[in-house]
Amino acid sequence: MGNFRSRPDILRAVETIVGHGEGIEPRRLTAERVFPQPRPVSVELIKVLGPDLDEAVRNEGRWVARRIQELIQSRDREGAASAFKDVAVLVRNTEVIPQFTDAFEEAGIPYIVHRGKGFFDAREVKDLYHLLRVIANPRDEVSLAAVLRSPLVEASDEALLALRMIAGNIGDSLTRMGPGPELAAADYEKLLRFRDRLRGWRIRRELVSFDRLLADALDDCGYRCEGPGPGWMNIEKFLAQARDASGRMSLDDFVELVARLRDDNVREPEAPPEDATDAVAVMTVHSAKGLEFPAVFVAALHKGIENNTPVVAFSRHFGLGARWRNPATGKEKSDLYLHAINEERKRRETEESHRLLYVAMTRAEQHLALSFSGKGKQAKNWAKTVTEALAMTLDSPCDEVVTLRAPDGEEWKLRVLVAGEEPEDVPSDDGADDVGQESADAVEWLAPPEASGQHDANATVTAVAAFAKCPREYYLGHYLGFEGRPAPSRDGQGAAASASEFGTLVHALLAGNSPAAPDVKATAMAEVFKQSALGRRAVRATRVEREFDFLMAVEGLVLSGQIDLWFEEGGESIIVDYKTDSVNSMEAHQRAQDYATQLRLYALAVERMTERPVDHAWLYFLRPNAAIEVDLRLSLFDSPEQVVRDLQEAQEKLEFPLREGPHCARCPFFQDLCPSGWGAERGPRGPKP
Repeated sequence: MGNFRSRPDILRAVETIVGHGEGIEPRRLTAERVFPQPRPVSVELIKVLGPDLDEAVRNEGRWVARRIQELIQSRDREGAASAFKDVAVLVRNTEVIPQFTDAFEEAGIPYIVHRGKGFFDAREVKDLYHLLRVIANPRDEVSLAAVLRSPLVEASDEALLALRMIAGNIGDSLTRMGPGPELAAADYEKLLRFRDRLRGWRIRRELVSFDRLLADALDDCGYRCEGPGPGWMNIEKFLAQARDASGRMSLDDFVELVARLRDDNVREPEAPPEDATDAVAVMTVHSAKGLEFPAVFVAALHKGIENNTPVVAFSRHFGLGARWRNPATGKEKSDLYLHAINEERKRRETEESHRLLYVAMTRAEQHLALSFSGKGKQAKNWAKTVTEALAMTLDSPCDEVVTLRAPDGEEWKLRVLVAGEEPEDVPSDDGADDVGQESADAVEWLAPPEASGQHDANATVTAVAAFAKCPREYYLGHYLGFEGRPAPSRDGQGAAASASEFGTLVHALLAGNSPAAPDVKATAMAEVFKQSALGRRAVRATRVEREFDFLMAVEGLVLSGQIDLWFEEGGESIIVDYKTDSVNSMEAHQRAQDYATQLRLYALAVERMTERPVDHAWLYFLRPNAAIEVDLRLSLFDSPEQVVRDLQEAQEKLEFPLREGPHCARCPFFQDLCPSGWGAERGPRGPKP
């Protein structure tokens, strides 16, 4: 005798349908729990017809959604389920889960899917994981293809084939692709935008934490999750994991960690919906073992599992069997051993199928619904088991309650619903509306908690110095990533890119690196410093560091930077920062104030390493051959620690005030994205003509 917490009618239905099936030990089932309120019908059978199987399958999901809504709204009359959390939808095959979740989303029913390692297998999580792999490893062609086909880019299969044909490697083709007959115009525009964004992300990976980089990438691509399902919650969960990991590991380490979790089949559940305390549970029958729910829908009874017959098989009873091919006719035929093995396998599968259906039906405490779809009289899998046990054909629409007799002679009632079309919307329940209105009137609105600690975990010295000069320019250029307009050069260098390349070449020469084809102007400018008093002191120094990279923590912020030159000579420690700005001697003294914070941070880094304060810090403007010393004596307001605190506070409050002054004329956002009114009589780059 088996004791269960189900209502007696449910147990009689179990005995009638599978109680004497193969693999089930015949025994009488007894309701262990006493239910104070009787229910007229505790078991129902739903079949959805349709002109084609696909339409019938979709409508089955809608009918299950409707019946769930009816159970919730009629809780006072039926008493089966008072909330969505009291309902479970059990399926044998995970392939059918989307048909029910889509229907739940249409009906506004909250749900949560339990299916093994669903989180790491969720589409949106795989998309973000592959995006991080692409940013971390430019040669990961598999992840790149996955990203290009995902909603991040939405490139077509034809576009991927064209990239493959251009250079044999998708990454190489993406780097140097151009318009042509191989790529459709729409695909070319998508790929071009993504290529430029990918370059920017790979540059920024060294400047910002990878969780913020991932969030920015989602915004840049306009990533979409269709419907109100767990998609966005999965994204939030993955971003939270990245945020937690970014403070203790690199992007490469995080990608490797997620890869190990995926390979090890870690059973990580999907993120619950926002109202996770009241959601329908959708799961496989295997996952439901040991669980019980007030209302259970065993759905998609027609859907089985694939059991392909192997070519070669072994059984301890029959030995080794094989399927042979006749070389003359090409036809295949199993030998007697394989035939016996297949019969044995079919018997075991039938027994396991009955046991699994038995488990599924006994998960219900107060209400059990069995549903399937089809377009004819022939039923398959569990649907065939149920209809044959009940001696029902179910080939025409109906909605009736029938009385059946269990094997022990006890009667039980079954509601039979055969639907030929999709259901209408569930009418609102007046009583439920009144309850809902009372609840709405009693809602107390609370202010959201104040966010804290919402600032970067790392930054560059250049970015901090830019903030000290003007928080608004930092916000536009470093925080939001806008480029602004390039500043013209006085010496014919023209675009900012050319000026930047020239400055890089000069710095390389001063660091002792000799290019294969040196630029005459760059060589002459580097020679200016070498012949200066500071240059000659550096030659005599007992210790010299050029292009010195460092990391240090200031107020919890990890700062990275590179010092052009620092040396020890005559008992003094000296820092030098080269500048190739197009300025004259007078302008150089005015410009020096813009770089004061940068030099003070450099001095702090050297002091921490050598455990002695820096004696002098110089800005060396090479064009006018002007050496300007920066005062390292700190006040309360311009200390490096205070600047970092101000930066963190600005990021937390998202307040980046405008600081106007002569530097506005050199700002790439002046009179464009920046509302500065400094020098209204002047143009963006000098006096108006």
